[in-house]
Amino acid sequence: MFCVFLFFQALENELTNHQFRIDTVLASGQDLIDSNHYASDEIEERCEELNGSWEQLMEAAAERKRKLADALESQQVRGCY
Repeated sequence: MFCVFLFFQALENELTNHQFRIDTVLASGQDLIDSNHYASDEIEERCEELNGSWEQLMEAAAERKRKLADALESQQVRGCY
C-alpha cells in the first residue's frame, strides 16, 4: 500500500508541474480574448473548458490522496504495513 501512495505522490508532483503550463495557456487565451481576436468566443469557451477540466482533475487527485492516506494510516494502525 505504501508503494501505491509513493506512486500517487509522483503523479501529484507531475500534476503540480503541469500547473504552470495550464496557467500559461489560459493567460494566452485571455490575451487573445482581450485583443478581440476573431475567435474570441470560441477561445473563451475552450479556456473555460480547460480550466473546469483542470479543476476537476485536481479535486479528484486531492480526494484520491486523502483516501490513500486514510487507507495507509488504517493499515499502519493495524500493523499491516
